[in-house]
Amino acid sequence: MSFFKLTCFIHSIGYSQRTQKTEPNSFPPFTTPHQRPSKPIYTSLFVLNCQSVHLDELYTLFLGPLLSQTTAHIKNNHPVLLLCLILSDIFFIGMFGLLGLGVVTDRGFSLIHDRTYSEIFQYLKFFWLVLCFIILLLQSRELMHGFLGIVFSYLLLDDYFEIHEHAGENIANALGFSGTSLLGATEFGELVIFALYGLVFVLGFLFCYRTAHPSTRSLSLGILKILFVFAFFAAVVDVLHSLQLPFVIRHSIGAVEDGGELLSISVLFWYVYNHADRYFNNS
Repeated sequence: MSFFKLTCFIHSIGYSQRTQKTEPNSFPPFTTPHQRPSKPIYTSLFVLNCQSVHLDELYTLFLGPLLSQTTAHIKNNHPVLLLCLILSDIFFIGMFGLLGLGVVTDRGFSLIHDRTYSEIFQYLKFFWLVLCFIILLLQSRELMHGFLGIVFSYLLLDDYFEIHEHAGENIANALGFSGTSLLGATEFGELVIFALYGLVFVLGFLFCYRTAHPSTRSLSLGILKILFVFAFFAAVVDVLHSLQLPFVIRHSIGAVEDGGELLSISVLFWYVYNHADRYFNNS
């Protein structure tokens, strides 16, 4: 049985009248920009009918190499640390599920309330990230390390003091937004705050990226990718959690939101720690 059948439509402009013979079911050869005719003669439209791709072929071509590279990278970069972080997050997520089923009664295992066990663990990871960037800044004197240290210091303070919640409420009141049947006034204000956060972060990131060392650029780009995942849970899923939905659905969305934040910051700390460790070993 085939997994899927792909039909590709490719619009190519600027090929000469001379055609090149190709074998059946094979891709026509593409030319590089300097090999193409200087004057386009006609526009052609051709269809590529790709053969059915089996699951084993898909794994061999794409999933296999990706998984092997990821596994090799983890094995060579403190896998025990990553495993401990991930298992700790899974423990808190699982205990929250048991709390919802009534098996566990300790409210400290809640993911959706403040000052709980999982929140304190998240505070620690933010604090460790700040320490890593302070140490890197003292050793490298690079602006990007200082900027990222400030970013994660603010995320720690924002998470602990609920800055964006209070600021979002104030913005909603200032704009006179009273909320809708689905989106509350505070949630609207939080979206405005997140947009401002993103703008300031992007401007600061681009400014520091220009003068960063190549290794620091590689680190910052990796951090940026993981932060996009974190922002998805912290902003997008958080808004969904705030909607007026049935309790069970809101409870589940809350678990996805906070569980995703826990896991993404764990991976982020492991990633930054590996960079700091390599930096000191090579210095």
